[in-house]
Amino acid sequence: MAHEISPSIRDNQGRGKVGDFLEDKIQNSSKLSIVSAYFTIYAYEQLKEKLQRIYDFPPGSIWDFFLDVLGVKKIPTNEERIEMGFESYISMYNFTLEQVEVLRKIKNVFAANISSHGKIDIDSIFANPIYSRLIGQFDEINQKFEGQLKVVVAEMERSFRFAA
Repeated sequence: MAHEISPSIRDNQGRGKVGDFLEDKIQNSSKLSIVSAYFTIYAYEQLKEKLQRIYDFPPGSIWDFFLDVLGVKKIPTNEERIEMGFESYISMYNFTLEQVEVLRKIKNVFAANISSHGKIDIDSIFANPIYSRLIGQFDEINQKFEGQLKVVVAEMERSFRFAA
């Protein structure tokens, strides 16, 4: 059940700072709805890390968060960022269809694990017998990438973080 906070007036002076109030109240599962002429860049700077954590959007700027709250532009989910980053990444290189299919399987494992566990790496993917059965054995797959699979996957993973 969503917890709503009663509307109140903060004026960044005698009635308290908006940033202080929000910092005490917002939680990781919070959705913000702010109507204020007083929510300044200073309040944002105070709340930046918390907002980035709530929205799970590290590159988020004040404009990203405001546009999301106003319903103008949605902040993409982890899954959407991973998909956009993947498509952008594979379009930059001349991978074979077989390599793209392998990378797509690895991307799907990343997407499933990031949303449920937060992080996963290439070593833990291939150490998992279920994933190695779905994708293939590391040595076999690594040969398809001329011994550079870890480098390719690390670059692909970086593209997930910066896609938006």
